[in-house]
Amino acid sequence: MKSNISTKLVIFFALIGIFLYGGCSIFRYEIKRREVKVSYKEASLDQLLELINRNQELIHSLTASLQVGLNFGVPGKYDSCNGQLLIERPHKIRLTGYRSLMPTFFLMVADADNYWVYIPSKKKVYQGLTAKSNTLPYKGEEVSIKDIKPHEILAALMLDDKFTPGQSERKAYLDILPNMYIINIVEKKGDDLLYPVRRIWVEREKLTVVRHELFDSQRRLRSEVYFSNHRPAGEATFPRLVLIKRPWEGMSIRLVFNKIKLNQPLNPEAFSFQPSEDVEVIDVDTHNQEFPLRNSTQNYWNEQWQT
Repeated sequence: MKSNISTKLVIFFALIGIFLYGGCSIFRYEIKRREVKVSYKEASLDQLLELINRNQELIHSLTASLQVGLNFGVPGKYDSCNGQLLIERPHKIRLTGYRSLMPTFFLMVADADNYWVYIPSKKKVYQGLTAKSNTLPYKGEEVSIKDIKPHEILAALMLDDKFTPGQSERKAYLDILPNMYIINIVEKKGDDLLYPVRRIWVEREKLTVVRHELFDSQRRLRSEVYFSNHRPAGEATFPRLVLIKRPWEGMSIRLVFNKIKLNQPLNPEAFSFQPSEDVEVIDVDTHNQEFPLRNSTQNYWNEQWQT
C-alpha cells in the first residue's frame, strides 16, 4: 500500500516538475509575424512640383459642408460647430459656423482686398485688409474668434502661391527622408538672405501632401497645416481632415469635411459683406503689431492631432 502511495507521489511531483520547467511548451504556439512591405516612390523636385500644381489647377471653386473645431490655447478642448465653406480661387472665401436650432455662430468672408469676421451674438464685425496678414492682436489679449483671418485659412487649404522651376526671385530645394519628401521654397530678399516662404511635406507611399508650413515676411512660422484622409473630389484629390495651427496666436482650427463639390458656379455676392446699422465695426489694422506671445501660446505646442 505504502509502495503504491510512494509511486503515485513520485509520479505527481515528476509531473509538477515537467510542467514547471518544460510544461509551458505544451501550450506554446508560434505566432507568425506578417511583414508589411511599404513601397516608397521615387520622384524628383520637378516631378513633385508638377504633381502638386496639376492637382491645384483642377480646383477652381469649392463648396463643402464640414465640422469646424476651434481651440484657443486649452489642449484638446475644441469648441465645435457645423460649417459651410465656399471658396473661389484665388482670393475668395466664405466660412459660416452654426449650431443646430441656433442662430449663426460666426461668419467669415474675404476677397482680394478685405476680410470680415462677424460675430452675431456680440453684434460686432472685425474688418481688415488682407494684405496686412502680419497684423497681430493686442498684446496681453486672449485670442478668440475675432483673431481668425479667413484669407489665411484659404492660404492654408490651397497652395495658391504656385512655384515653378526657374523662378529668379524664389528657389526650391528638396530634402529626402526615408518616408517623406520635404519641399523648401525660399525667397531672396534685398539683403541677399534667403527667407523661408513655405515648406511642403509629401509622403512617399502615395505622394500626397500631408503637411504644409507657411512663413511671413519676417521669417516667422505663421501656419502649420496637417492634411489627412485624401479622397477623390471630381478629377482632383482633397483631404477630408485638416488641422491648422497658428503658433503666434496660440490657436488651432480643425476642419472635418463631410461633402465636397468642386467647380460649381458661385454667387459673387457671397464674398462681400455689408454690416447692418446696429452692428459695431472694428478696424483690426489699428491694433498693436508687436509680438504678443500670450500664455495661451505656451499650450499650443502641446496640442495633439485629434479627430
